[in-house]
Amino acid sequence: MIIDFWATWCPPCRKEIPELNEIYRRYQSKGLVILGVSLDSVQGDGLEAVAPFIKEFKILYPIAMADDALVEKLALDAVPTALLVGRDGHLLARIEGAGRQGELTQAAEGLLKR
Repeated sequence: MIIDFWATWCPPCRKEIPELNEIYRRYQSKGLVILGVSLDSVQGDGLEAVAPFIKEFKILYPIAMADDALVEKLALDAVPTALLVGRDGHLLARIEGAGRQGELTQAAEGLLKR
């Protein structure tokens, strides 16, 4: 599973959405789950900003909304932040900030090989 924390006001988040959509298209049938978690309820305009953003960027994977407690518990200091979680529920890796192009795809392929 890839859990991607993002926000509508975050330029690097916008850049990674096409890659996440492609990962979702390519690997969903192989069991890879992607969950986007918007931080717009913590800092931003909330669901009012997220709903049109999902349509505009044609996000294919499910989206949830974070709250302050989740951000604090996970010590989220940067967006985007991607958590890579194994089938057993254990955190395998954490990618903070705008990674290099293709980094999320490589991470997804690595998850599928486990």
